[in-house]
Amino acid sequence: MLFVKIIFLRMTILHMRKQVEKENIAPEIQSEDMENVFYDQDDLNIEMDIFVVEECMGKSFQDASVQTEIQCAVEYNSNQTQTASTYFMCIYNFEHDNDAVHFYTGLESFQKVQLVFNSLGESIKDMKYIYRKPPPYMTLLNQFFLCLIYLCQKKTHFELSRMFNVTLRDVRNNITVTWIKVMSLQWREINIWASKELVQFYAPTDFYKKFPLTRVIIDGTEIPINKPALPLAQQATFSQYKNKNTVKPVIGMTPGGLVSFITPTYGGSASDRQIIDRSNLASKCDLEIL
Repeated sequence: MLFVKIIFLRMTILHMRKQVEKENIAPEIQSEDMENVFYDQDDLNIEMDIFVVEECMGKSFQDASVQTEIQCAVEYNSNQTQTASTYFMCIYNFEHDNDAVHFYTGLESFQKVQLVFNSLGESIKDMKYIYRKPPPYMTLLNQFFLCLIYLCQKKTHFELSRMFNVTLRDVRNNITVTWIKVMSLQWREINIWASKELVQFYAPTDFYKKFPLTRVIIDGTEIPINKPALPLAQQATFSQYKNKNTVKPVIGMTPGGLVSFITPTYGGSASDRQIIDRSNLASKCDLEIL
């Protein structure tokens, strides 16, 4: 509408100029009309300036708006990417946070986690998973970290899958099962039985004065399991003490608190005496103790 108005004013001014030239109007009238004409011309110039300024401002505002939207979109995507990369659990996020490492894994520091991880040897690099390899961003150390959290904190498979951004199946049927099996096969080769000198050196003073010959303190522990389908397995694993189906190992520790003996697991119906008789514990102790 403003553009049409400007064109109309231009045509009106041209028409008035022609009329003045033809009719030879008196100087007073001509002067007055010319003032009006010049006044209208000034208005026209002002309106033209306003029109040009508005057009320029509108374009600049539009460009600025588009630029702002693009910048906001870039910042949003950047924030989303940054959030996605820092939200999920990773062992390297706690490299300098020993309190968090101790809370999640039970080990005192990041360096201690690496030490325990390295004790598994080079064979873990060729580890064969039960189903498939985990995603590439789940490094071996990060998988080990996940398994430690599972064992120490008793996190559910679903929670771990969300914490580490992996599928529930990978956590439940692949990572935890594979790593527990590997740790069992590798660490059972380590001789954890403590020597007599080591036991006496780390034993509490009061305990050593009363029981100087004690090498190991043993006790049975029961782990609940799902009820087996076979009746014979149900009978073998049913514990009268726990009133449920369990598996049962006997664990021994030194007076100083170091775990030094673990038997294979048996069904919950087996007694502690039966498990000890079937183990090689007697052969490890000195004859004078027996």
